[in-house]
Amino acid sequence: MQKSSYNNQKGFTLVETLVALSIFTISIIGLISATAGGINNVTYSKNKIAAMALAGEGVELVRNIRDTDAIGSTTGWADFTSQMNACSSSVGCAIDAEALTVSACTSGGCPALRKYINASSASYFGYQGSDTTPFVRTIKVSSVSPDEVLVTSTVSWLQGAGTKSVSTVEHLMNWFTAASSAPITP
Repeated sequence: MQKSSYNNQKGFTLVETLVALSIFTISIIGLISATAGGINNVTYSKNKIAAMALAGEGVELVRNIRDTDAIGSTTGWADFTSQMNACSSSVGCAIDAEALTVSACTSGGCPALRKYINASSASYFGYQGSDTTPFVRTIKVSSVSPDEVLVTSTVSWLQGAGTKSVSTVEHLMNWFTAASSAPITP
């Protein structure tokens, strides 16, 4: 009669295999979760950098309109403040960087910026173009004094389940009046 030697065999039991697979699965889930969080942080950083640049550009567009009006006419500051009336409402305005046109936003908000490529293959953000972006720029201009305005350029975008935004604030002065009334000294 021959004895069975099952007790002397070496190998993994079913329980040991399940424990090993559980530990492996938990470690893989942790790595995937950390990677997803890292990707989300990189996306947020990329969008925030672009939004900061777009908010700064919004202030520069208003400054460009002020300077163009001040140099182009004798009633420059009056022309500038008249153009900026569309930006003084609670919903703000949008300024097209190509034409420097000012458009009041609707109660639904300002239009989303689009990415377009010009003839020299340089890409820009504006209101023409076919590539939609997540960014919405709202420019508000309020009078501080007869010769000073406060410009607030806010860019918002959807990130995950919420809306993120950045703002740039700048005071602009009626430098044309001050410069023309100041005496020129050699």
